[in-house]
Amino acid sequence: MTPQRRQTGQLYFAQQLRQRKSLARAVGSKVAAVEAVTHSRKDFPLKLRLITAAAALLALAGAANAEEHIVQLLTKGDKGSMVFQPNFMKAAPGDTVKFVPGDKTHNVETIQGMIPDGAQEFKGKVGETITVTLTQEGVYGVKCNPHYGLGMVALIVIGKPVNLDAAQAVKQVGKARTVFTELFSQVTKTN
Repeated sequence: MTPQRRQTGQLYFAQQLRQRKSLARAVGSKVAAVEAVTHSRKDFPLKLRLITAAAALLALAGAANAEEHIVQLLTKGDKGSMVFQPNFMKAAPGDTVKFVPGDKTHNVETIQGMIPDGAQEFKGKVGETITVTLTQEGVYGVKCNPHYGLGMVALIVIGKPVNLDAAQAVKQVGKARTVFTELFSQVTKTN
């Protein structure tokens, strides 16, 4: 190898090492910083791929524990007309709930005052299937807005029902009042 080629190779390696160190600092990973300093340019791509794959697996491991629950919005269901099926559910923080309308006349949205502090409200369009991830512990009251007065409501408990008293204090209309009375009694039975 000529001295000029050797110098070009050394410059290339030094440039690659600076880029790897910069990447390691940006990522904030001590392992990546050590890897960037210690391995040769020949085996770096393989080690980088292994580190990236390990990080991806760790990230997916948390998501793998979360469950998806399906709630149907039905004109006629097991408990009568204009119902969520099921209309009561317990789940863990991080679980997802998929709301599937049985026809184009239903939607789902949170009821003001019936979600935990820090939780995000959600509202689907009429006829739209939506999936939400519920991360805050507490009670979530939801309704089908067009059929709210007909009692088309549901209660979801994520972890501990930390906002139960506040949710029970929300004034309800029509048949929703009766349905929520029954749903709240299920919360106290299961805790």
